[in-house]
Amino acid sequence: MKKYLIFDLDGTLIQSQHNIEKLISDFLTNKYPQLDPEYVRYVFSTTAGMPLKKQLKILFPSFSQEEINQLSQQIYN
Repeated sequence: MKKYLIFDLDGTLIQSQHNIEKLISDFLTNKYPQLDPEYVRYVFSTTAGMPLKKQLKILFPSFSQEEINQLSQQIYN
């Protein structure tokens, strides 16, 4: 018996971008309460398609690449 799993994050089958933006925004604003949730959502909505680490660098310009890598990994986890 064959079983298949359909995985879609690019909006081809399901328009999931808004949900992903909200999840990441909620995670970041809970972890960093000083962040403005609307600004975080704005950054993610206007940089859709950009790698997560580049998006995080926009939000946290003073973070080192190692800090960006760690934060990115926390989001993926």
